[in-house]
Amino acid sequence: MKFIHFFLLAFFLMACNSNDPKESSSDNTILLKASGLTGNVTLFESISETSYEIVTDGNYDINLPSNQTIYNLEVIQTDQQFCSISQQLDLVCDSIVCTADYAPVCAKNPLAGVVCVTSPCPTDRYLTYGNACNTLVDNAWIALRSECGGLEDVIAFHQRPTLVTNLALLDIVTDNFQINESEIIDDAVKIEFSVTGGCGSHDFTMFADEVFQENDPVQLSNVIGYTKHDDCDEQVTIEKEFDLLPIKEIFRRAYPNATGEQTVNLGDFGLYQFSND
Repeated sequence: MKFIHFFLLAFFLMACNSNDPKESSSDNTILLKASGLTGNVTLFESISETSYEIVTDGNYDINLPSNQTIYNLEVIQTDQQFCSISQQLDLVCDSIVCTADYAPVCAKNPLAGVVCVTSPCPTDRYLTYGNACNTLVDNAWIALRSECGGLEDVIAFHQRPTLVTNLALLDIVTDNFQINESEIIDDAVKIEFSVTGGCGSHDFTMFADEVFQENDPVQLSNVIGYTKHDDCDEQVTIEKEFDLLPIKEIFRRAYPNATGEQTVNLGDFGLYQFSND
């Protein structure tokens, strides 16, 4: 299997399938093995939008909807532990001690105590963390390698944020995928991918460059990183949505005097239009 080589990816705690993801009794049940827990852990299966509470060490059956074979488990809340899920669906938790060094990052805290009264609704919150290590306890997705600025405390939908970085420094090798179609809706881009699989999880990340290209409209280079954790070989489609709010924030920093409606050309994904008031 190929890997994505980028140090921040270590902080994206996504689940991978085991070599035999159907090892429990039900055809649509996967077996999770938990160890090292010192408090409750909440998992979120983002395709069916189902939460699972893991309370002690032991084995847990994760029941998927009857027609669902692809899954995407995320560690959402850990009660001040560092927890990750291995390719063999081992949920392993441990205590974590971060240094006091201040190297701020802006990250999106998943399901950060926002109460929904309608569905779907925004549930995640952008927060500045003192350093990347501190995001691990909250299982937050890093979006910017700086303070959040105008993104601080912004509530957004549970979509993985675009990670803004220096693309020239990235060494991204991905598994094979095809983009069937994409559409930018409000502050997110929705992409339909075609991949081989059908019995496991698939991890996508959208990266955007830190520097705009001076065209009309301005253009921002981007790339998709993809890792496959699925041994099946059916042709399947997967829809993913990526939050574009980090791009709006860096645009405001780059063009502080630009007001009104703005447009950023995201290449094959189309034009991202937003208000800069």
